[in-house]
Amino acid sequence: MAKSEGVEVVKGEDDVCIACPYNREGTCTFSEGADNEIRRLDELAVRLLETPFGSKLEWKRVGEKVREALKAWKEKACKVCNWRKVCEI
Repeated sequence: MAKSEGVEVVKGEDDVCIACPYNREGTCTFSEGADNEIRRLDELAVRLLETPFGSKLEWKRVGEKVREALKAWKEKACKVCNWRKVCEI
């Protein structure tokens, strides 16, 4: 989906994952259990955003949904994230 079209909620490897050096044929190899953790976070995201996989959203709606879910996401995902330093720059 082009930026002007919005965002498609996908299960598994997405546009961010494609460029990651730890992505091996759609599997996260960052550490043992990382791929399962990514899948858990995907499930958490769709629950918090109340948006099922396969949905297509306009950018404005994505922003609204993210703002609504951000506090819960930080509590459930960010506290134990290996990539936390990237976000705190």
